[in-house]
Amino acid sequence: MTVKITVLSENTSGTAEGLLAEHGLSLYIEKDDQRILFDTGQGATVIANNALRLGVDLTDIDAIVISHGHSDHAGGLAHVLGLNKRELPVHVHPLVFEDKFSIQKASDGSDILRDIGVRYTRGYLESFGARFEVSTEAHEIFPNVLLTGQIPRVTDFENTTTRLRVRRDGELIPDHVLDEHSIIIRTEKGLILLLGCCHPGLINTIKYAIQITGETRFAAVIGGTHLMFHTEERLQQTIAALHNFDIQLIGTSHCTGSKANALIRSQFPDRFMECNVGSVVTLD
Repeated sequence: MTVKITVLSENTSGTAEGLLAEHGLSLYIEKDDQRILFDTGQGATVIANNALRLGVDLTDIDAIVISHGHSDHAGGLAHVLGLNKRELPVHVHPLVFEDKFSIQKASDGSDILRDIGVRYTRGYLESFGARFEVSTEAHEIFPNVLLTGQIPRVTDFENTTTRLRVRRDGELIPDHVLDEHSIIIRTEKGLILLLGCCHPGLINTIKYAIQITGETRFAAVIGGTHLMFHTEERLQQTIAALHNFDIQLIGTSHCTGSKANALIRSQFPDRFMECNVGSVVTLD
């Protein structure tokens, strides 16, 4: 079995001519006869351009997985659905369409509430052919391809950032991003774990993948880790915990950040890869 992962959207672009970068993520996964799109970036422009440049046919997709309900992961969903002339399963957590916000500072020091949720309604996306498959539980979507479902928070240091908010029952409350799930692919050499933004915590997600599958070996852990938004103490604790796992490749993207990338590279020099737009990871 060969698994090929192509980065279509990410914060930085590779050296190939004409590739575009954005604050977002989209991974195109090819396994056996399945074609899975994991997230869709911020919007139509980047994913459409990069797919064309990288030879990825967005009209030939078997399923879409949206990691969580933030616009930098679901912004291109309507465009991709519109390219396909058939109904497509779109796998999501039931909270993905909640009204989500982040608190940011204005130049005068005041707080600004920024809308970062999914830009489309469920009905609008269904009119483009989305067939939403909604679950909070770990389950298989193709042979040897699983979704984690809602990820338990078990570490004592991976708290969710306090700048996120969700509107629930008319009230703005802290958003712990319970809707985020990840993809697990079983291979003979271990698991391939694909991450969207990793709001639940990188270590929490790795531990849950082991709990779900009973497999402790990871052929690769690839995607966003959200480490750019956390404290130096949490970053150091995460790196220390990573040493406890059998991971052959750590491929970071999106919300990892240059500081965390440099530290992970220094700690795992023979196993680290920065996965930017145009990166292709092939695992046999």
